[in-house]
Amino acid sequence: MKNQIRALVVVSVLASGSVQAAEQFDRGTCASIKGAVELFLALADAKFKEQESLRNNDAIAAADEAFKVAAAFSDLVENYATAYAAFCKP
Repeated sequence: MKNQIRALVVVSVLASGSVQAAEQFDRGTCASIKGAVELFLALADAKFKEQESLRNNDAIAAADEAFKVAAAFSDLVENYATAYAAFCKP
């Protein structure tokens, strides 16, 4: 839990652009970040596909909402990937 909280704080700081990487995370934290990226990618993909299906069935309001959720997951992917690139050795 401590590693996940640390990762969230780092992602928030990186997203604000106010700090540069000064140290590397331990393997556990990096694995947690990588796992989060994979999860958020899968969730974003599922929501994008859902919104497409909803739009094809003329459920425009629901499709719009699904798209917003997919976009939010995509933003999380970008933020977590930035943290991984900055603080984890590939």
